[in-house]
Amino acid sequence: MQLKNVCKTFTAMMILLLAHFLNFMPSLVCATEFEMGDREINPESSLIKWFLARNTRPFTFIPYDPRLILATIAEEGTDDFAYVLEVTRELSKDKAFNNIPVELIVQSTESQKKEIYRAFSEASDLKINWIYKDERQEYLTGSMQMEYASFSLFLSNWSGMRVPKTSNWLGIGRYSNVDAMDKGLDVSLIDDLLLIENYYQSSGVNNPANLTFSPGNKSLLSDSGYYDHNVNHSHLKYSLDSAQDKSCIALPKFGLGELHLGLPFNSELIEKIDDYEMSVDKESTSLHKDLKQLLQDKPWLGYALTGHRDLNTQAETIQNVSYYTAYFRDETFLKEYLDVIRRTEPGEIKIVTPIKSTTLRTPAFREMLKEMGFSNIHYKSRGASGIYFQPTASEYRKITFINPGFIDNESAHNALAYFSQPLTLVTGDISLIKAIAMNKIPFCEWRYFQTDVNKHLQSLWKGSGLELFFVNDYQPEIKAAALNQFKLDSPLRRKINRQIISAHNAMPGLLDVIWLVHRPSHALWNLDTQVKERLEKGENSELFDEIKQTESKDIRDILAAKVLIQHSRDQSTGYNQYQLDELFMLIQDPRLREYLLPLLNKH
Repeated sequence: MQLKNVCKTFTAMMILLLAHFLNFMPSLVCATEFEMGDREINPESSLIKWFLARNTRPFTFIPYDPRLILATIAEEGTDDFAYVLEVTRELSKDKAFNNIPVELIVQSTESQKKEIYRAFSEASDLKINWIYKDERQEYLTGSMQMEYASFSLFLSNWSGMRVPKTSNWLGIGRYSNVDAMDKGLDVSLIDDLLLIENYYQSSGVNNPANLTFSPGNKSLLSDSGYYDHNVNHSHLKYSLDSAQDKSCIALPKFGLGELHLGLPFNSELIEKIDDYEMSVDKESTSLHKDLKQLLQDKPWLGYALTGHRDLNTQAETIQNVSYYTAYFRDETFLKEYLDVIRRTEPGEIKIVTPIKSTTLRTPAFREMLKEMGFSNIHYKSRGASGIYFQPTASEYRKITFINPGFIDNESAHNALAYFSQPLTLVTGDISLIKAIAMNKIPFCEWRYFQTDVNKHLQSLWKGSGLELFFVNDYQPEIKAAALNQFKLDSPLRRKINRQIISAHNAMPGLLDVIWLVHRPSHALWNLDTQVKERLEKGENSELFDEIKQTESKDIRDILAAKVLIQHSRDQSTGYNQYQLDELFMLIQDPRLREYLLPLLNKH
């Protein structure tokens, strides 16, 4: 066994050395064109611009076949893994990518690995290389595999993963705030933590797991390693502190803000929703069949929701039943969600949520429900049920919590969520993506690094009357009033959510990038050749003039950004500080400017 590990390590090191050699001898390697059909690439896309600016014209590594790697760190929950899974689903639907093998590299733990396989049945059909940071051999092997992939795409949580030195790669972070440039990140972090502390205090929930933060704690964060965004635009300096490609710290992010790249929406789910909502024969649609399949697999769930045992009619009956779905980490957000619902729902409230019966029996949770007037509390699951009375509650309200248990069929899970009431409690990026695809009104459980999510939703729902609903303050009365006035207008909900998807769908851009990296003869790669040849010949003045005179603002953005990134890597462009500043100011795309800022360190 020891000899086998030595051989594996030697092989991996030889691959790394060869790939490293090829990186410095690109003329010896011929680019290979893969059969993928034609595809129209949109150079206006910020993702395409950034990809072309920081990557070079691709050429083949060992083996001489295309190989795509999707990588993430999945150490908490399933959202990070779901990001890479969504991309694999889209790739499998598009025949253009049939010839490109896809492998996943997931840095995780043994327990989290088991949870992922349990949560996603299709994961067992994927080629996944699991790496563990505390196991050097596995970590080294996984890292080496990226060196000879045709492309590596890092998604969601990947900070700390070893990025390839040779092959082309791209990293996009999870939905989080883009901090204001007039603040340091430590100041922004304190502001965000104070915001969530105020939310907890307003809710009245005594949650000992939530720490108290104050401006006095700022000194504790001064050595946290966060990059300072205090950049003086009048005199930008370009320097890097490490030999590693520091463009990895310039982090594009998923999200719905103006400086975000959008969210990766699932086209199959969108098509299912559209088919159901536009179809005259609802029972023939895939969504209706998914619901029927769920009720056949879990007949007790249909009975818990409808009170009827007839499997032949449960699917139709359930569509006339008022129930809500809630997925949460923090009971504070559940409390406000319930506080809003009790002001909009006159009768019994049914909540489908994976909550345990032991939680309902805790004094703190029972007190929270009593405070909101719930005197009659029911719990239903496959293996347990219970009724709890609270005669001292201020009102006589009935609430039923239904724990659906594990649903191994995602289509069935989506059907259960879709036929619930429009208002849904979501936590994490993927549940927000699904809520928008299902034309829901998302009540978001935001975290300290996502305090801007509601601000983005508020902007996107502007003019609907729900602007006061999408706020971070604990205000159930105001939010309920906004919902009552809105009256859950179905056509308007659909219109707004479809507008969001149209304007903020990152998935087409991700597929464009994957396609483009496997087509090295595409005309857009000539921009890389143009910059390389000019700089190698010392014709930096001619290149500077060409960039300024480029008519297309999108092409000009790519060229200027590519020069700035090249200069940040090795200071070899020959441009003085004035010219570098001017190149930066030529860039019109605000996202591209934002991604470049971490590279522009002041001396």
